[in-house]
Amino acid sequence: FRGEARHNSERLRGRIFAGKTDENFSNPSATFSSGRAEAGVKGAVMLGQKTRFHAEGVFTENIASGGNRKGVHAFFEQKFGRSGSAEVGARYTYETSAGAVSGSASAGEENTSIRAKIATQIPGASRMNIFGEYEQEVSDSEKKVVAMSGNYQFHNRGRLYARHEIISSMNGRYAQAAMGLRNRWTLASGLNLNTGFERIFSLDGSEETEATSATLGLEYLPSSNWKTTGRFEVRNTRGTDSFLKTLGLAYKMSPSWTLLSRNVLSITDAENDQNDQTRNWMRLGLAY
Repeated sequence: FRGEARHNSERLRGRIFAGKTDENFSNPSATFSSGRAEAGVKGAVMLGQKTRFHAEGVFTENIASGGNRKGVHAFFEQKFGRSGSAEVGARYTYETSAGAVSGSASAGEENTSIRAKIATQIPGASRMNIFGEYEQEVSDSEKKVVAMSGNYQFHNRGRLYARHEIISSMNGRYAQAAMGLRNRWTLASGLNLNTGFERIFSLDGSEETEATSATLGLEYLPSSNWKTTGRFEVRNTRGTDSFLKTLGLAYKMSPSWTLLSRNVLSITDAENDQNDQTRNWMRLGLAY
């Protein structure tokens, strides 16, 4: 089963959901995998014209082993200037020794951390934004996350972004940097081309997290009643190559009814042939 409720108003917005599947459940298009129990609540409330409070709680459990993970995240967000914002909050997580998922690196751990984030435009450069984030474990000064990122908007056609991340934890210390470029091109009226490239570097520590990906997407809107999309992605990581194709169609049959169709093909080619995988699924439905 799965249930969800949402609320949106000018001052308050929230979402609550819960779901459970047995071990024989199999649906690649579903948001839940087999043998899982999931629940969560997320909300935000306006405290002032530029001040908002956010809170989120999640729970996930492996029904077969009984291992579970629970977490709470809460923070205050303050807007300043034309486009600046600052966040200050705390996070708590706990996972049983059995682990919520097989091979979980955080099994048996309990963590409480405080975090802060700031984002703003560069003065005199309205198309450039920079972000900084810091998170510190309360009980262990060696466990922390420091991240800096930025992006530059090329009018309406593309965006260049970069991110540098340093993480220290009980599992070791490593640093990552990511750089990428995303572009959107209008080829003709109703026909758009989207391209993207991203490279993730490991600066200090294991190279297992290094990856390179490229994406190509097409969007065709011949009329107000039709929308067709296609997206292709290739990704290379250490020991694995993957390909993902997504095709979508939406047709508005009447003011009340819309036909929806989606096809996804996922291919994974690993050095270890036992991890090779090919999945192809189709979704067809109606929206009212």
